[in-house]
Amino acid sequence: SIQIKERILIYIDRMIDFLSEYPQMSMFIIKEISINPELFKAKVHETRKGKGATILTILEEGKKTGQIPADLDSVIFMLNLHSLCTYPFLASPIFKVISEKSKMNWKDPQNSKLKQSVKDFVNIKL
Repeated sequence: SIQIKERILIYIDRMIDFLSEYPQMSMFIIKEISINPELFKAKVHETRKGKGATILTILEEGKKTGQIPADLDSVIFMLNLHSLCTYPFLASPIFKVISEKSKMNWKDPQNSKLKQSVKDFVNIKL
């Protein structure tokens, strides 16, 4: 079986690859949740039935097996993990304007720098 830390690193790659392909998805989801939070809640419960583990259950499992520090707050970790993966896509219009104004021509075509930055967070916390 894959170690918990490795599972999370794979999740980061998949999440950022998905958001690279569908950069507006995070904004769409946030809008939909704000319009109808109860529908979102129902969809999550419906979709999760019979599916594999969530990030939270993986983290809690890791705490029980000693793969993850017992004092880690799983909810805060998940919040930070998702923020680090999604916020660059949500805020990219802002960052583009700021970087152009600062005469910075920053590029990360395969998002390798972004992925590594998120993985560095995971490596520090876990």
